[in-house]
Amino acid sequence: MNEFNDETVFSVLFNSIIIVEAAMSLLGFEYFIEVAKEGNISKAAEKLYISQQSLSAHIKRLENKYGVTLFERKPAFRLTPAGEAMLFYVQQMLREEKDMTDRFADLVQGHYGTLRIGASRQRSEAFFGDIWERYQEKYPHIEVQIKEYNSDQLLDMLRTHQIDLCVGLNVPEARDIQVEPLVEEHLCCALSKSLLLQYRPETGEQDFQHYLKEGVDLLELQDLPFFHRPETNQIRVAIDQMYAAHSVYPHHVLETNNQRLMLRLASYGVCLITPIYLYLCWQSQSVALGMPQIVKLKGDLPSTIVSIVTLKDQQLPQYAQFMLQLIREEFNRYKRIINDLGDFPLIS
Repeated sequence: MNEFNDETVFSVLFNSIIIVEAAMSLLGFEYFIEVAKEGNISKAAEKLYISQQSLSAHIKRLENKYGVTLFERKPAFRLTPAGEAMLFYVQQMLREEKDMTDRFADLVQGHYGTLRIGASRQRSEAFFGDIWERYQEKYPHIEVQIKEYNSDQLLDMLRTHQIDLCVGLNVPEARDIQVEPLVEEHLCCALSKSLLLQYRPETGEQDFQHYLKEGVDLLELQDLPFFHRPETNQIRVAIDQMYAAHSVYPHHVLETNNQRLMLRLASYGVCLITPIYLYLCWQSQSVALGMPQIVKLKGDLPSTIVSIVTLKDQQLPQYAQFMLQLIREEFNRYKRIINDLGDFPLIS
């Protein structure tokens, strides 16, 4: 006896079509956002790992469905007014869909879902290895996606709901975001005794011992060669402003962002080192406790406040709250380890 009549078969097919169309719409919206973000279909297709022809078809399907043109092709590729409106509503809709999915994930035993975290490449490398091991023990079915960009880019991604939370640097307070400071990092100076003896043969030994004990102001080292970061780097900008205020023009011999290279060549120039880099060195066992060439810096120098940033009106699911807890604990551990490396605190 046939268990399915024509009405049952039609109902199953009809419901399947609705589900497929809904999924295709969400996918089309996600593709549309990526094209709007890139401002170029070929670049967006490359990022999405689909063909340009397929991506164009998704955009055309949206335009036909809503009876609008979403992008102007000439004289430049950009959103039309209808495209701008769609971007606004689609971002809201996808955010609501993500919130719904996250809420259901909390209700379902096992917690299935996706957690999108933003951080710089250096900080994801330093912190998320240990965090991951602990997180996966509790939430093995949550897919964690780490987006590695600078803080300004991460804030834009947070506000457009492309990530759920981020670890940001020197993030100002704003009405739409919650900024939770974790630590404040202070620069230190890598200063070689051999460099001091080369440029100050009579006082180099005495100066070196004094700097190790009391710290050093960069203005006291203006007779020595310096390694500096590129001119666009925030640390470099602040240091250059300090020098300019005192009419000091340091002797730059190397410009690089590579702190490993700076430390390797420390006998040739003075360089500024960040606590996060010392932490990476500690993790790889390439820094001994009480590293003798790391000297405390005195004076009004820039510091870095590291914060967790979330949206104020966003209700994060339980599995995201647990990630926030692990990040806080990992940064407390980071602070303790770095401050134990030397005779002075680098993190407050």
